[in-house]
Amino acid sequence: MLLLATQAPTSTVPPGELALRIGTGPVPGDKRDHGIKLASALARGDTVSRTNQTAPYVKTWKPESARGTMQTTGNSVRLVSEEVYLRQTASKILLVRVKSAAGGAEDISAAELWPVSW
Repeated sequence: MLLLATQAPTSTVPPGELALRIGTGPVPGDKRDHGIKLASALARGDTVSRTNQTAPYVKTWKPESARGTMQTTGNSVRLVSEEVYLRQTASKILLVRVKSAAGGAEDISAAELWPVSW
């Protein structure tokens, strides 16, 4: 999974939202093997191989659409249009997605994301 966070001009942000836009998307199938190696290296704090084909792709990737964000009562940021929460720790970002499932149950998934570039 890829995530891009960008600062939005405050004049374009509706009341109650943060000046932060978040876009997410999948890693393309032809880049998954290198994507796994990239994530593993970042998780260990290692240097990414210069031959890794996913690293340059990630650095230039732009999402199809970026969504608005709002502050939560805790330490997380929530996407306005989805039940998606982001929380940054010292070295990674935790993403939690909550979806309503059949019968009123919630389907919750979580991912750890590491920064490729700032």
